[in-house]
Amino acid sequence: MSWSDVANMLQAVALLVIGVALVVLAVGLWRAVQVLANARSGFDRLAQQARPILEALSAVGEDLRAVSRRFRTEADRLGDAARGAADGVDHTVEALRARMTALGRVLDTLLDEVEEAVTEVVALLRGLRAVAGGARRWRRRRSPDDEEA
Repeated sequence: MSWSDVANMLQAVALLVIGVALVVLAVGLWRAVQVLANARSGFDRLAQQARPILEALSAVGEDLRAVSRRFRTEADRLGDAARGAADGVDHTVEALRARMTALGRVLDTLLDEVEEAVTEVVALLRGLRAVAGGARRWRRRRSPDDEEA
């Protein structure tokens, strides 16, 4: 055997090894494609089964958003009502304070008038008492003279 025969034989063996490697690689790739296809079909089935769940969850999410909006709206209304009630109470308190102040002024004026009237009545009574006392004294003085006449 010559060197060229050995080289040809080595070349044939190398081609055979490369061919076997390519077949193994092709079988491995084919098997990987099958596994990926099976995985994809499994994922597709999982997606189909999960779709109703996801749709239900989406609907629940929408419902929760609607409920949240309603609660927020009601909370805003309650806050507005509370602010309105507080403003109404403040207004009522201010009006009551103003009326009480006015009533206090009226009562002060009334008391001043009553004091003045009582003072005048007392002065009148003193005057009447003085006149009555003078009339008594005058009668006493006159009574003995009238008996002599």
